[in-house]
Amino acid sequence: MPSLTVEIERFPIAGTFTISRGSKTEAVVVVAQLRHGSHVGRGECVPYARYGETVEGVANALRALAPELEAGLDRATVYYYFGSKEELFRECLRVGVEANIAACEAIFADDALESAEKLRAVITQLMSAYDQYYPHMYVYIQEEMSRVTGEKSEWAQRIVAKTRTFERIVLSLISELITKGEMRSDIAVSVAANAVFGMLNWTHRWYQPGGAHSAQEISDSFCEIFFSGMQKR
Repeated sequence: MPSLTVEIERFPIAGTFTISRGSKTEAVVVVAQLRHGSHVGRGECVPYARYGETVEGVANALRALAPELEAGLDRATVYYYFGSKEELFRECLRVGVEANIAACEAIFADDALESAEKLRAVITQLMSAYDQYYPHMYVYIQEEMSRVTGEKSEWAQRIVAKTRTFERIVLSLISELITKGEMRSDIAVSVAANAVFGMLNWTHRWYQPGGAHSAQEISDSFCEIFFSGMQKR
């Protein structure tokens, strides 16, 4: 019989993370774990007040599903909560994207890390997210990324905003490293950032969890390639 547990976890940020919409000193994450025999599935999300969400509200909504899950969830029940396969896929994607961005924001705000350490950690985090939320984030890159930017739905605008947050973090860190003299200045920040995005996003063509190279090995290799190429000369 499957069982669902839902917890609220808080991750203190070393310092204060500030963007145009405000500041925060911790990342609050709703964590759901579904267990059935020896199989365990785990998902995370970061509710946002600007979308009418609260941490407690999302956690309680998930907990309300527990009796139906334990009784045996069928297709009819799934479509009671999701109107279509696309809606279900988009919700799975949203969870992965928001958990990844929350982790990257925490890294960016960590005053204990130097800029180079933050950039390495952010690259590692995204590759880890591609592995953890495989294949949803890759399907998005292949099938939906190009059309989402022009879509006016709340979901699309939310995903675009999260994507731009990640882009700003990478651009900011590269700019800091160049300003500090730790990276070469003859390459434009935007070009260097696109090199990072290109390496990571192109993995949708060949990466598979459990394959010849782990997500950690790939992110380590990408960091070596990027930092060596951007080394000040």
